[in-house]
Amino acid sequence: MHRAITAKTEVVHHRCSVKLFQWEMHSDQECKPMTFIQVTKSRQQTTAASSRTLKTRCSEMQMIRSVLSAGEPTALIQREVLTLSDEERRALLDKAGILSTIEIGAAETLAIKAGLAIPWNKLRLLRRWLKSSGICLAGEERMRQISCQIVGDNLKGEIAPFSFSLPSGGEEVKGSPLVYIPHLVDMVVHLLDENERAGLLTWHDGYIPASEVWLKIGGDKGGGTFKMNFQIVNVAAPNSVHNTCVFCCFEAGDSVTNLHVALDRFKDQVEHLHGMKWRHYTVKVFICGDYEFLSKIYGLSGASGCYPCLFCIIGTDEMATPLSIRGYATRRTLETMCSDHQHYVAAGSIKRDAQKFFNSISLPIFNIPVSQVCPPGLHITLGIFTKLFHLLEAACHQLDLELALHTTDFTGPSSSFSKYSQELQNLSFLQAELEKAQQSHEELQNMATYMALVNGEKSPLAVKLLKQSAAKMKSVKALKAKVAKGIATVKKGFSEKEGPFVKQLDSALQLIGVQRQQYFGGAFVGNHVHKALKLPNVKTLCTAISQMAQEKLPHRSGEVAENMKNFINLFSLFGKCHNISDQNFIDEPQIHALDQAIQEFMAFFRDTFPTATVPIKMHLVEDHAIQWAAAYHVGYGLLGEQGAESIHAKFTRLSLAFVSIKDRVKQLQCIVKEHLLSIEPRMVAAIPPPTKKQKT
Repeated sequence: MHRAITAKTEVVHHRCSVKLFQWEMHSDQECKPMTFIQVTKSRQQTTAASSRTLKTRCSEMQMIRSVLSAGEPTALIQREVLTLSDEERRALLDKAGILSTIEIGAAETLAIKAGLAIPWNKLRLLRRWLKSSGICLAGEERMRQISCQIVGDNLKGEIAPFSFSLPSGGEEVKGSPLVYIPHLVDMVVHLLDENERAGLLTWHDGYIPASEVWLKIGGDKGGGTFKMNFQIVNVAAPNSVHNTCVFCCFEAGDSVTNLHVALDRFKDQVEHLHGMKWRHYTVKVFICGDYEFLSKIYGLSGASGCYPCLFCIIGTDEMATPLSIRGYATRRTLETMCSDHQHYVAAGSIKRDAQKFFNSISLPIFNIPVSQVCPPGLHITLGIFTKLFHLLEAACHQLDLELALHTTDFTGPSSSFSKYSQELQNLSFLQAELEKAQQSHEELQNMATYMALVNGEKSPLAVKLLKQSAAKMKSVKALKAKVAKGIATVKKGFSEKEGPFVKQLDSALQLIGVQRQQYFGGAFVGNHVHKALKLPNVKTLCTAISQMAQEKLPHRSGEVAENMKNFINLFSLFGKCHNISDQNFIDEPQIHALDQAIQEFMAFFRDTFPTATVPIKMHLVEDHAIQWAAAYHVGYGLLGEQGAESIHAKFTRLSLAFVSIKDRVKQLQCIVKEHLLSIEPRMVAAIPPPTKKQKT
């Protein structure tokens, strides 16, 4: 039988060779090599074939695939499966017995629960849904055991006495939930150990000394709760919510009294952390937060005090003087602040006399050196940009006031500006009419007096003139009343937001994709400030005002265009020096360039707006940005407050998941516990990375 098959194969091979030879003789094209494979003709369907026949067929198909795929049969099988529809593929795997149950471990399931911020009852529902598709989640008992291993008994909750402001003035003390980690040092060491075990620790290419581990501690209020947190800086993304550990949370305001109630228990532990040895590294602690928080932590009155700077002793009036003229002020230290506070207490702790003691009205809560306090880069950038933008808005408002005198078309939609403009022009008309009436009354009065002297008081002409004078006097009084009413209306002015030039500015903001927060006084967000400070966008804002001036106020167009050039220079100069708020590392040439940019910005600001004040945030940039950069060679962003700001949204989502818990302390405990699980390095590592979109 085998000999017969071989003979037939040789005959077929011979005949094909002859045909190919004849084709090549009459064709200019080159013939590619061909491979002959024997395929057995099947007489029975595969589903009814014996196991021996199936084995033979599979072997034959494997040989065919190997030839067709040039030695990669597995890749060809994969492509064959992909050509099937989802239903066909699922049915194929199911019939083959390949679609078995997929089991997800307890740690991975706990990571899913923490990552999605869902409570246990929602997880049970998810478990039933997935089980119907062949996916089994780990048991709840095992998950709770792992949760207890991670958090353990290192989480306490209680009702603490916090201070609350009353609507009628004054304050009251009442109990409110407080949840905290009693053993802060243990939690820090645990997260350091876990990050090292996962290989996540980094020294950022040597910018962090090889012998040190940096840790930053900060706090912020948002979403109804105050959150105190720490972040390990020696990771790839220090400001990530997955790296932000909240160790104290309470439902009250962040007054100095409340901060002492909640944070005094951590004073010794924070001091122990600073300089603590972990492995063979030394832990270095930094303090971060917004400026109000930093002032409270170090016992100062705040930005409104006569000596508002946390880093040096400088008065608000001295800030207006350029640094090159006044020089650096005396630096604050923990020792000088404690000494100033002692003198303040000895003098009777009278707040109106706080300036005599450089506004040190309470003792620092944490004894971390002031040189390790990171200036609030995010709030500095937002504050300075907002001030510059308000100057631009004020210039637009002045143009609106002038435009109101020249507007004649009142057929458009009613607004406070159109009403003001109409009232202003009516007032101008009434004042002119009043002036005419007063002159006419004065003339009639003089003529009546003259006729009375010449012809007598009862002469017909004198009587007639006196009656006309009295009538005119009534008219004058009526006009005076209308003018007074018009002046009162005009004094009220109009809403700045409804002025045409200010509206044009808002339209230009929308054009460049920058939005203002509607419920926070029109404030900006950090990302939008970065976008707005790009030179093309700055030009778009200012050019929109110049073009409108050419249309509405042509006699002022040249002056307005020159003023807008000043604003373009102002914003572009600030754009060159605001990168100190980034989290990038800075070398010596960059520090020198930054110093030059800051000097140019402050000089231009003072020259262009001589009457404008220099706020504390500008002082921090002018006096202390270069000192910080020279000390640590990094921008404010790496050690700043961004992480604390971003944690509020996460807590809001968690609070919705546990809203059914009536006990407020237990509810807050569940929220913080879920947060602690979500930042556990092994849980974070279990989260699949997002798939990057393909560029089309």
